[in-house]
Amino acid sequence: MLAAAHMAIQAAPVAPNPLSQLKDKRVLVINGDNAPEYHKGPRDIMTAKLAQMKAAVGIKTLKVAGNVDTMTLATLDQYDVVFFNYFTRVEYFMGKPFEQAFKQWVAQGHHGVVGNHNTGAKTKGEWDWFRDTVTSMWYMDHKDGSQPGTIHMAPEAAAAKLPIVEGLAATFSGSDEWYSFDMKPWHTTESPTWKDCKVLYTLDEKSVAHLSDAMGAYHPVAWTREDNLGNRFFYTTLIHSDAGAASDFYHSLILRALEYAAGYKDPLALGGTALPTAANVGATAVAASRGDLEVTLEGPWRLAIATADGRTLWSTAGAGPGHFACVALSRPGRYLVRLRWGAGGSINRRILIY
Repeated sequence: MLAAAHMAIQAAPVAPNPLSQLKDKRVLVINGDNAPEYHKGPRDIMTAKLAQMKAAVGIKTLKVAGNVDTMTLATLDQYDVVFFNYFTRVEYFMGKPFEQAFKQWVAQGHHGVVGNHNTGAKTKGEWDWFRDTVTSMWYMDHKDGSQPGTIHMAPEAAAAKLPIVEGLAATFSGSDEWYSFDMKPWHTTESPTWKDCKVLYTLDEKSVAHLSDAMGAYHPVAWTREDNLGNRFFYTTLIHSDAGAASDFYHSLILRALEYAAGYKDPLALGGTALPTAANVGATAVAASRGDLEVTLEGPWRLAIATADGRTLWSTAGAGPGHFACVALSRPGRYLVRLRWGAGGSINRRILIY
């Protein structure tokens, strides 16, 4: 196995996102042990990293299971997020109790699903529902084995502003099985959910020695999707090698994926109503009453209120949740609310009070 060579080295895994609700969620990690056990090395490495994440975040529940074929909805309902960790051949679930339980669990809404590498190796006729609902792509068997290659953060400007990529390296190089798909990203007929995906990273195909099934200018390797039931899905084709699985980049990517799947809490509320979140930059909160401001962050932070042209009216600092009756918001008008925390965390929100 070729060792990973990092072009954008992270000195350490990213710090947990204080806005994620992962700490309070119940996570089920499925390490399928169906024979033959493909990618056991990377899977074992990631299992160890998940224990580190649990300790760093303080995750309420993180259960690692082997074969869950017989799991019913009554048991699955005990979890908020499911992570298929290098799960080989999910079509083994077809006709088993878990197939129906998982479909019912997803249909309930407001759950999170994370999958990596061969979890998404779904060709036509395996488990088409899983392909269309979770991974959103139709895998094409790779013919070239493991090769060095380089990925880049997606070129869309909006991708870099998403909480899921906060602190992640813009570029990563390593050895992998570079999955291709038999549908192009701009086609939606083969996988009906692809049009709803947000691509996070793409492969630079020129960095790979040979791809029998090259996709051309746009080759996604990690993406997210949310459905109309409030479910959040993350899938990445990464990563095949032990060295890549052990990298700080991959640790960070999977941590951010679990945080995304768990959802984010609103850092600010006005009169009990959440202000626009980080995913809604530029929106204006409108309030008919001059309600109190509430900070829901853990750890140290600094809060300020300014006029629409940037003149500071009031500021304070604290640690942990706080509640303030702000005289600065006592009159109708347009205001700016600025919140800063941790190592570079920040939001700027506009408020219209009338």
